[in-house]
Amino acid sequence: MASKQMKHQSELEVGLNRSVDGVGIPKFQIKKFEEMPVVVTHVDSPRNFYIQHKDHNLQELSDIMGKKDTRSYAEMNCIPDIGAYVMAWNADQELWCRAQVTKICGMNSGNNHLCSRFEVIKHIEVEIRRVDYGDSMCLSLWNIKELCGEVAKIPAQALQVSLADVKPVNGESWSTEAVIWFKEKVNKRTLYARLYPNGNSVIVELFMEKGKIGAMRRSSCLSLRLAQNGHARKIYLKR
Repeated sequence: MASKQMKHQSELEVGLNRSVDGVGIPKFQIKKFEEMPVVVTHVDSPRNFYIQHKDHNLQELSDIMGKKDTRSYAEMNCIPDIGAYVMAWNADQELWCRAQVTKICGMNSGNNHLCSRFEVIKHIEVEIRRVDYGDSMCLSLWNIKELCGEVAKIPAQALQVSLADVKPVNGESWSTEAVIWFKEKVNKRTLYARLYPNGNSVIVELFMEKGKIGAMRRSSCLSLRLAQNGHARKIYLKR
């Protein structure tokens, strides 16, 4: 059965029309050392999570995409290339969002009996990563359209970051308890971030209160709190 599914997947990848485009999205605009209000949109661990500017206007961006009179990939009988940027409909949030295709998930369950190439295309799902949020999901090609140039010009509204000055207590893997603690602290809350580019990554100091010139904060940064609660080892990374 497994080999049959792999053969079917291979046939999908070589036998379907693919959308090829060179559209890209400018990177998140970083202002080094400057403190800015942010919200956390997606967390894998303290080493890997995404932040947004607090005052983003993604509803407006969604409205622009929703007004584009373009056909879905299913209607065009093709699938986008892995790595291509697209417009994706998130039914849970009722938002159009910008996304990047990361892999082909396969066909919707219950449609494996389809044999026509065009029938197959209409039931394909692909995994996408939402550029302005950081999370991933599998979507039908009916919910994915080509990204238009107007929308592509706007810089990414989410940035992948690592929490500064901490490491897992044991080894290199973050414990489930550490991840849960961190998620609870950042969930639905405005935080204040200082960003420090570090090679190909960005490390971030996160505070729960805004800093004031010439005055001490009323609380410690999240890195120190994570360590004080026994979920991390405190280190110091060169800025």
